[in-house]
Amino acid sequence: MWVNDTKDADIPRDHIALISDAGALSARLRVGYRELAVQLQSQRLSTAFADEKNILAIDENNSLIRKVHIVGDQKPLVHGRVVVPNATYRKFQIELDLLGTKFIGETLLYDRPGVSRSAFQYAKVAEGLWARRSLFTIEGYNLLITEVFLPTLIIDKD
Repeated sequence: MWVNDTKDADIPRDHIALISDAGALSARLRVGYRELAVQLQSQRLSTAFADEKNILAIDENNSLIRKVHIVGDQKPLVHGRVVVPNATYRKFQIELDLLGTKFIGETLLYDRPGVSRSAFQYAKVAEGLWARRSLFTIEGYNLLITEVFLPTLIIDKD
């Protein structure tokens, strides 16, 4: 179940700083890992989950779904899922089709005028496994990013 507060998601105190940081996740992870990369698992038109459709206010079965692993020093750290409604995909199709193994935040979201991000929602998806998601709006077009923090992630405790 998704909640709006880290306390309600039962996130350990030493994980909160990373999981609730609204900056680019890739920038935060680069501090602790020499090599950081995106491994593209899939990127194709598919159906979003019902709760994702609700957040995005869509009723379509052909959203672009992008699934990636963020890997640090050859260890999977984060599983990412991006849901791009069809209207957003049509508007930014070239950029999205060329993403490949690039970070979406560094390529399409951060340092771009007209981008806003909603507050996070958090969930405990399994024992020792937490997730966050937020809605990005780019020039009036939405996309939803969900990040699941894997147990291999070494949390920066500073």
